[in-house]
Amino acid sequence: MSGGGVLQQLWFNFRSASRLGYAGRVAGFGVTYFVALAGCALLGQWLPVE
Repeated sequence: MSGGGVLQQLWFNFRSASRLGYAGRVAGFGVTYFVALAGCALLGQWLPVE
């Protein structure tokens, strides 16, 4: 949960990300958060391996 907050801060509050438009920041946040959640699901065995 705190990882999502960190990603949100990175995508919406840092000056380097502000060069992107809002839609670009939302897309970047969505992609990175999806990767983080997929990694948690894989490591936490939330989904069946088969």
